[in-house]
Parts: sequence; C-alpha cells; structure tokens
Amino acid sequence: MRGDDVESVPSEPGRWNHFYPAVERALRLGEPPPVGGGDAVAALEVLDALRSSKSAI
Repeated sequence: MRGDDVESVPSEPGRWNHFYPAVERALRLGEPPPVGGGDAVAALEVLDALRSSKSAI
C-alpha cells in the first residue's frame, strides 16, 4: 500500500509440512534450522516496522 493505492498480491501456499519437521530435526538431531538466525531477525524487523507504522495511523 502506498498512500491511497492498494495492490493485491496473491500469497503462495504455505510449506508448513516441510518447515515443522525440519524444526524437529534441528532440535532432536542437531541439523541446521530451516531458517537462519539472520533471516529470522530480518523477518521480525519487518513485522516490527509494520506494527510501528500501524500505530502511527
């Protein structure tokens, strides 16, 4: 959304059926996590920015 312009973006189907088993393997077997720490932090920064921008409205 930019100003009054709204553009719909179709979402992709989730891949939870791959993600959560990978989390389990990371916890149980010590395999690498499905999402690296840097990517997780970047996603949280985006969500925090969204939350902050909504509270400014």
